[in-house]
Amino acid sequence: MEKLCSRCGTKFSGNIDLLSGDFAATGLDRYQKTFIRVYYKNCLCPECIGHVRDTFYAFDISPVYRKSR
Repeated sequence: MEKLCSRCGTKFSGNIDLLSGDFAATGLDRYQKTFIRVYYKNCLCPECIGHVRDTFYAFDISPVYRKSR
């Protein structure tokens, strides 16, 4: 099934459903998963999921999402 990425608008075919909580293969932690569920109401493409995973902690913007060090 073809889907539309909520972040970048790219059409992609994938099986990761953010609404059902299927994140097993993404490598995201619980804070990243929560962020995606809150701010993106639909699917993200694999590239955008990777972007969130790789840059989520880059700026320490919200202490709510700050990773324990």
